[in-house]
Amino acid sequence: LICISFLGLGYNTLQISEGAQETAIRLVLIGKIESEVATYSMEVRGYQLYGQEKTLEAYEASYKKLLSHIDTLKTLLLAKANQERIVLLKENIERLHATNAPRLALIKQYGTKVNTESFANEHKVDYDILHQATLKSASMFETIQKDVQTLQKSVQEVNFAKLSSNQYIALGLLSVTALVVLVFFSIISRSIKNSVLKAKEGCE
Repeated sequence: LICISFLGLGYNTLQISEGAQETAIRLVLIGKIESEVATYSMEVRGYQLYGQEKTLEAYEASYKKLLSHIDTLKTLLLAKANQERIVLLKENIERLHATNAPRLALIKQYGTKVNTESFANEHKVDYDILHQATLKSASMFETIQKDVQTLQKSVQEVNFAKLSSNQYIALGLLSVTALVVLVFFSIISRSIKNSVLKAKEGCE
C-alpha cells in the first residue's frame, strides 16, 4: 500500500511538472503570435510609407511565421473553446492578408506617390480602394489583437486551473501516504514492543 501511495504521488508530481512545462510553451507561443501580429502590421505600414521591396518580403515572411505559430499552438490547446478561438484567429488573419492584397498592389504600382495629395485627385478610384482597404485593415487588426488577448487569458485560466487541481491531488496523496506510513510504523512499533515483553516474560 505504501509503495502504491508513493507511486501515485510520484506520478502526480510528474504530471504537475509536465503540465507546468506545457503551460509555459503555450503561453510563450501566444506571446510570439502577439508579437508577430504587431510586426506584420508594422511591415505593411512600412511598405506603404517607403515602398521598399525588402519591407514587402519581411511582411510576407511575418505572415508565414504567424500562421506557423498558430498551427503549432492549435495542437497544444486543451479546451474546445480555445481550439475554436485559434481557428477563428487564423481565419481573421487570412482575411486581413486578403484585405491587404489590393492595397499592396496599388503601392507596388504607384510607389510612395500613394501618400501624396495629388494621388487622390489624379487617381480617385484607386485612392478610394486604397483608403477603404487601409481603414478595413486597421479595424481587423484591432479585432485580431483583442482575439489574441482573449485567447491568452482563456489559456491561462484553463492551464492554471489544471495545475491547481493536480496540486490538490498531490496534497491528498501526500496526506494519505503520510497516514499510511504512520499507521505502518505504529503497527511495527507495537509488534516490537509485544515481542520484547514476551521475551522478558520468557526469561522470567
